[in-house]
Amino acid sequence: MSQASRSYWDAIAGEYQRDIRIRVDDFHYGPLVPGDRELGLLPPDIAGLRCLELGCGGAQNSVYLATQGARCVACDLSGGQLATARRLNREYRTDVQLVQADLDALPFRSDASFDLVHSAYALPFLKEPERLIQAVADRLVSGGVFLLSTAHPLAMGEWLEVDEGETGIFTQNYFQPAKDWRQEGDAEEVCHAVPVSVLFGWLRSAGLVVDRLLEPSPQPRTVLSDRALREQAPYWSEDWLERRDELSRIPFLLVFRAVKP
Repeated sequence: MSQASRSYWDAIAGEYQRDIRIRVDDFHYGPLVPGDRELGLLPPDIAGLRCLELGCGGAQNSVYLATQGARCVACDLSGGQLATARRLNREYRTDVQLVQADLDALPFRSDASFDLVHSAYALPFLKEPERLIQAVADRLVSGGVFLLSTAHPLAMGEWLEVDEGETGIFTQNYFQPAKDWRQEGDAEEVCHAVPVSVLFGWLRSAGLVVDRLLEPSPQPRTVLSDRALREQAPYWSEDWLERRDELSRIPFLLVFRAVKP
């Protein structure tokens, strides 16, 4: 990651943590989708596990795991985001170790020392995502779990009106998804997705065994009201809720659970 990336996340940190609701009473995988209470991807016994969160933001997932008895390390490029993590550490009386670090160059020892590594939506912002996946595999103990949620390539498509009153997603090339360029003042960041098969291949090449692959989506309003979704989903915002109808029709999020043999 670059200085421009750090500047971007520092610039939006306050607004991001203010506008997006991320609870710490459940483990989240992405906006509007169910948490781990429903998806059930975490190891069954959290207490005592050594856990590492990559691209933690406010470290809400690490705080949640720490309240369950895990020993947690959480890292992020942005000092602004980590300021929220420090506040949550104090508020919930947890002892998450916070590290400011570039995920393209992890500062942790390369020997196997973690039972669980987890990352929610940090991978699409990396210059060398394949390298990070290998670094994760190197740091997992035998039987350790990697939980990765990341952008689905279809999320890079453009919504168009395809018929009177009907909309659909358009992508020029699924195998080379468009990039999502973001800007805040002079700072710029880019989000880029890769095909599902590419991600699967990276995990396999790193020696990991994928045992779950999910494409979670929010339930449509005909099934679940906005109020009920706010109560159910551990991660949401009003902006995300405005996109709910679209996001209930396509996979916009990928969640991999992979195990080190």
